[in-house]
Amino acid sequence: MNNYQSYKDYKNSGRRTAGPREGSSPEVKRKPVKKTKASVISKARPSKKDTAAAKRIEAQKKKAAAQERKNLKLARRLERKEKSEQRRHAIKSNRKPLMIACFVVFYIGISMVILYNNSRIAQMQYSVNEIRKEIEKEKNYQNELEAERESTFKSETIENYAKYRLNMVYPSKEQTVYIKID
Repeated sequence: MNNYQSYKDYKNSGRRTAGPREGSSPEVKRKPVKKTKASVISKARPSKKDTAAAKRIEAQKKKAAAQERKNLKLARRLERKEKSEQRRHAIKSNRKPLMIACFVVFYIGISMVILYNNSRIAQMQYSVNEIRKEIEKEKNYQNELEAERESTFKSETIENYAKYRLNMVYPSKEQTVYIKID
């Protein structure tokens, strides 16, 4: 801050470096700066010290501008790196639920395939059992037919059928005719 106690101290000191703000006090008027020969000459032709200082200042400005560009490039690079890290982190953080979801879908798919195959196997076993029952019925029917055939070809059965159903009798001796073959 300034070393003055009041505005009057400042005004009386004669310094112009830290003056009051414009419009702060209507009484305060700036004194015109007197131009001396030395100030006119220094403006017209800068001294070696001034040119060296100006060159240093210019070099510092260039250096600062180069550093600013470097910092800007670095900031952009860091920003890109941070974004890529965020993307990687987002992918990694989403990876676990995604893996769980894939596992659940895979498990459900495998379960459905197994259930479908088991239902097809059960249907085929039911069909096989039905066919076996039909085969058993046909075998029983075949056995019945064979038994009936055997019974029909027995001589006793034929004789009984001829006697009782057809009313046939054996020929008597009188009805027997002998033929001689020479």
